[in-house]
Amino acid sequence: GERRADELIQHSESYRALWQLGPFDAMAMVLRLFYASPPSVRSIRRPLHEVMVNSAAGSTTNGFSRTHHYG
Repeated sequence: GERRADELIQHSESYRALWQLGPFDAMAMVLRLFYASPPSVRSIRRPLHEVMVNSAAGSTTNGFSRTHHYG
């Protein structure tokens, strides 16, 4: 809530800098909020190498960049 607004803004700024997001880029985060029983059906998932691209050495990010940019 309002008590944590400053903390949330600080985290938002940190993530935007980490992922090099511009002021008009959207950020979506998927978080696990609880544990559930195993799914009855597994979803099909794309391998990480199809979604992320290893960037050049010495990058300021974590070594990966987005393959798609929407905007």
